[in-house]
Amino acid sequence: MIVGLGLTLGVSSAQEAVAPVEHIVIIEALEYVPAQLEMTEGDTIIWFNRDFIPHTATATDERWNSGGLATTDQWKTVVGPDTAGEYFCRYHPGMVARITLKTDH
Repeated sequence: MIVGLGLTLGVSSAQEAVAPVEHIVIIEALEYVPAQLEMTEGDTIIWFNRDFIPHTATATDERWNSGGLATTDQWKTVVGPDTAGEYFCRYHPGMVARITLKTDH
């Protein structure tokens, strides 16, 4: 008799790794769209400037900064623990958005 043929090896669906997601932020009309992002470490954010003037995406505490993005420019970053929080445009400080990291609870 062979025992254990019904044993399934692997991880449950709750433990499976989730593939990173790409998030798009469009900069237009002096706004980041969407202005609120919730993501997981390892995801990627891509900002596209579709406005008629240059902008930046800069962490409020300046941990990260896209540099100047002219019209039609784009910039991307991979989300890490230091990415979360509020960010703004250095040229237009009234432009503000927020990145929130999902927690595993």
